[in-house]
Amino acid sequence: MSCIPTSATSGQDGRVPGSPDAAPKGFLSTEPDELARRTIRGWELFLDAVEGVDLNGPSRSRKRGAREMVVGLGTWPDSRGIPDIVADARAGRPTTEPFADASKRLFAAHRAATDAQVLGSIVESLVQTRQWFEQGVLESDGDLLTPSALGPLPVGTVLHMALYQLAITVRDLAPAGAPGRPELDALGLAALLDSSAAVAARIGLTASAAAIGDQVAVSIDIANNGWISTRADNPAFPGVFGPEGVMLDLAAGRADLKAMLRRLRFRNPRGMLALAPVVDDVPDLPGGPLLRQIARWARVLGR
Repeated sequence: MSCIPTSATSGQDGRVPGSPDAAPKGFLSTEPDELARRTIRGWELFLDAVEGVDLNGPSRSRKRGAREMVVGLGTWPDSRGIPDIVADARAGRPTTEPFADASKRLFAAHRAATDAQVLGSIVESLVQTRQWFEQGVLESDGDLLTPSALGPLPVGTVLHMALYQLAITVRDLAPAGAPGRPELDALGLAALLDSSAAVAARIGLTASAAAIGDQVAVSIDIANNGWISTRADNPAFPGVFGPEGVMLDLAAGRADLKAMLRRLRFRNPRGMLALAPVVDDVPDLPGGPLLRQIARWARVLGR
């Protein structure tokens, strides 16, 4: 887990100035125990999926094979583990090594690792995740701001949003033998919306949206520098309907937009324009391609 540079800075208590402590922080505020359970479950599902993968096999990416993808998500002596994430929050560090750079560095350092060692690094990620949540420090440390791929976000939100990357990676590893994991897709979609709402709240947006998949529905409501995440469809919110895997692939830019958008339905797409500024704040935001397409549609429909 790592981050891109950001202009935001945080104080020595790990909080961004001007971000009210009392503001809700998505699932971290409304469902902390469930957030912990789902985060641990996501890593369990990921480990189960990659245990049967040919690490020397291909992925959906032309640039990275299966081994490089899995190595980049493992916990190694030279990677940023959960203790480092928490330490960064306590020290008030605003930035850390970009995720893409960290992945390349880790693969260069561990390309000769055996399959057992690579899988062992994933086991270590699961172990650290389970231990941190079971220590009971979520209430005290979970809302401290730490650098992430989306800029400074609460520690608990950062750990939870890893499920999006785990879900899309399993999908990427299908050519190498990774089995489909619909449960992980559902977990990843919820993490995607929750973390996107966190970015929107950080930059002061007021917006709402919902994603309704085959297994899960998630609604986000952003206002007053906070956000509320709910595992249900709020019919008053602009919404996207479709299979979780399709939404994940579009969010990650893994699919042809025109072809995949035929598999989705939209409710009040113009209402989603309120979320468009998050793409400017974080150009590589997961879901950016979908938001841009919706914005183009909404402008055409509004003429």
